[in-house]
Amino acid sequence: MQLDNRGVASTLNYILGLGIATILVIGLLTAGGNLVSDQREQVVRGELSVIGQQLVSDITAADRLTADTGTVRIEREMPLTVAGEHYRARISTGADPTDNLYFLNLTSSTTDVTEVVSFTSSTTVSGSVDGGSIVIEKKNGGTQEIMVKNG
Repeated sequence: MQLDNRGVASTLNYILGLGIATILVIGLLTAGGNLVSDQREQVVRGELSVIGQQLVSDITAADRLTADTGTVRIEREMPLTVAGEHYRARISTGADPTDNLYFLNLTSSTTDVTEVVSFTSSTTVSGSVDGGSIVIEKKNGGTQEIMVKNG
């Protein structure tokens, strides 16, 4: 009977157990990291959607008010960041400029999440702004255009 192999079995069991535990921990960390990333993206998308709806609401209000008064200035303080990321809002037109369809494209700086809100306006709308103090303005006379700019 050989007794010199008894120490090998416990060492081998320890190494195998440590290897399996390491693989499980790495798997859990990877899955958890992806979950956090997905949650962050959802938060950014939700916040951009809310900001977009608020801006579009102000733009359409300015469009309605310019028909009555001719001069409008709406100032709004928007968050500088969404979920710790800076963002940019840019207005673009639809394929057919005569249909008065516009798009407010909000894009985050780090995760590259883009949220688009469409709206119509009887007045030409243009501008590109970062988060923070935002001014929506149409002055009486000159070009019939609503400008969205940082204040």
